[in-house]
Amino acid sequence: MRFYVNCGVYSAEFDRVIGRSPQEHPAEVDCQYRRRIESIAAGIGPHVTVNADTDVPAVADQLCAALTSALAVMGQVRGSDDVAGSVGSDMDFDVLRYRLATGDVSGAREQYLRARSRFGAEPRWSRLQEQFRRAADSCAIAVVDRE
Repeated sequence: MRFYVNCGVYSAEFDRVIGRSPQEHPAEVDCQYRRRIESIAAGIGPHVTVNADTDVPAVADQLCAALTSALAVMGQVRGSDDVAGSVGSDMDFDVLRYRLATGDVSGAREQYLRARSRFGAEPRWSRLQEQFRRAADSCAIAVVDRE
């Protein structure tokens, strides 16, 4: 058996700010901050494998230590601004909407410019740029280059 551990932080305030109804019982997919445990906790790989030869108590100890470490990292995310700042993807259009809705126009523009710098030469860029444009237009703020 092999399993993966995904960690997430959900902010109802973040959803409210971008005009989405807050979730009473959010699922992992609703979390704005999502990471695999190995990216935020030391001593654990990308998955845990258990078979007939596995020392289950040792794996449980390792997993418990990794979860404790991951909880400490996620505990640093204390509010919707922290969520927006820690998402880690310039292609997150909800973060762009959040930045615009909270008046962080320069942060939204920087996000767009970083994405354009990284992905602007790719064939999909025109489609991605249109998504940036729609997100910005939803807040009636121009951060996207008009061509």
